[in-house]
Amino acid sequence: HFLTSRGIGVGDHVGIYAKNSIEHVVALLAIFKIRAVAINVNYRYVEAELNYLFDNSDMVALIHERGYAPLVSRTMPNHPAIKTVVVMPETGEPDCDADVSSYDGVLWADAVAGQSAERDFAPGSNDDVYIVYTGGTTGYPKGVMWRHEDFWRVLCGGIDFMTGERLEEFDQANKALAGDSLVSFPLAPLMHGGAQSALLMHLFGGHMTILAPKFDAADAWQTIEREKVQLIFMTGDAMARPLIEEFERGSYDGSSLVAVASSAAIFSRPVKERWMAAFPNAFFTDSVGSSETGFQGTGLQDTENIKGEGCVVALGVESVLLDEDNQVIDLSNVGAIGRMARSGSVPLGYYKDEVKSAQTFIT
Repeated sequence: HFLTSRGIGVGDHVGIYAKNSIEHVVALLAIFKIRAVAINVNYRYVEAELNYLFDNSDMVALIHERGYAPLVSRTMPNHPAIKTVVVMPETGEPDCDADVSSYDGVLWADAVAGQSAERDFAPGSNDDVYIVYTGGTTGYPKGVMWRHEDFWRVLCGGIDFMTGERLEEFDQANKALAGDSLVSFPLAPLMHGGAQSALLMHLFGGHMTILAPKFDAADAWQTIEREKVQLIFMTGDAMARPLIEEFERGSYDGSSLVAVASSAAIFSRPVKERWMAAFPNAFFTDSVGSSETGFQGTGLQDTENIKGEGCVVALGVESVLLDEDNQVIDLSNVGAIGRMARSGSVPLGYYKDEVKSAQTFIT
């Protein structure tokens, strides 16, 4: 309601510049409810990268943690189109009092005070746009544009990742009502597309979803033990190695874990072996994909199929392999090397970049 009162509505771009927190989730859902477009902001960006993203995304509003106020104050004069700035409390540091007056920042508590709690928003559309900005590892970040339905299909559970079944809109919620829910803990930051999609998939499925403002192996195991976490999502060895090292050092009760899922980075064989020795009854999965394709394949891992150097996955629905001429490879051709691609539920392209869109999203 606050965003609506500021004239923000369908198709407007609103940035979220924050670590993992309840406020981050509230902001994300608020943007979706008014059919605006959430723009993920990497909180590790330096000033030049922030200026690029604020400009490239055509942002009209920004919601940021108070601890980032000094950087925001330096960049705001370059972006007069950003008329509304909401300032979240600093996660884990409630006494942060950084000045936000230079750009008319509205404190979170003031923004929500007195606002209606009614669900009086117009229904959304399958064609509403969802944008996720890539990390910029190959230059400045690119905004991948998806239709809402397609993004739900490829990353938020609209197609069952294990069976390939296409779900109807309320199938996930109905399973939750039937008691089929878990305690899940996505460990990555929500400003990353993988963690954001994991969060949404868990919320759609009625799972209790735990968030941490930063990755700390000891804190993670304490949370797993305290909350009886059943499912964790992590990004390969970058998280898996410090987690298993801490588990082996400490005296944590991780017996509640039934599933360990990794994606977006390599979960190597030596690290997997240590996890499997520590949790012999848990399920381990590797998943592959990208911001431009969403989920493309997954595989249950065990001590037998991790003997090779790479992860073993089954291609997901709508995924194919292409040869160097972009022709679909017959999967009976064992040993063929190709690039993974997908058809069907695919992005609309990169935001404001027709050249790179034509290179990546081929027909």
